[in-house]
Amino acid sequence: MASRDIPADITNRLANDKQQIAFAVNLGFDSGAVNLWTGTGDFTGSDGLTYVGAGEFLKLSNVEENAELSSTNLTITISGLNNKIIGYAATENYQSRPVTLNMFFFHPDTTQEVDKIILFKGRIDTLTVLEGDSFVVAVSCENQLIDLTRPKNLFFTPETQDFLHSGDKGLEFVPKIQEQTINWGGLTDISGTGGVPEPGTGLIPQ
Repeated sequence: MASRDIPADITNRLANDKQQIAFAVNLGFDSGAVNLWTGTGDFTGSDGLTYVGAGEFLKLSNVEENAELSSTNLTITISGLNNKIIGYAATENYQSRPVTLNMFFFHPDTTQEVDKIILFKGRIDTLTVLEGDSFVVAVSCENQLIDLTRPKNLFFTPETQDFLHSGDKGLEFVPKIQEQTINWGGLTDISGTGGVPEPGTGLIPQ
């Protein structure tokens, strides 16, 4: 797997058999974030977030990177559960809400956090509640690189210009120009008033 450059200290930690690691996810729902980690109890990370311990009830799919900058997905499975997430699945518009997956490193003797790396950053695509002996929530997430494959659907229009730069009137007369015959070297009325603009009106230079 080709990937971003990983700092040497992180590489060394991963190579250390005694290194303790844990994974933590942040799901940014509109009504409030859900922060879970693979340890037990509450843990406040160096990112300032407090994660609730889910232990073995929090499962993560493999995270991959490649040199082609193509989008990869992440599936988060939560069981055991936290009715809060079930409520979000039933009542909230969860699609495209932000997701971050961190890997935290802990000192093998003191269990204090010593480093972290972001493994995945993207958005929620689907959230499915699976019913069985207990509720299981499967959260399918898209990498933020998915935006590179989607058309922008922007147009050379006043509406698009105002969306990108609120109040900018630079494309105000584009719809009228499309049906106008421009007489190069002469004066052409594009204001819709039916006359030729006078100097000082802002439509032609003084």
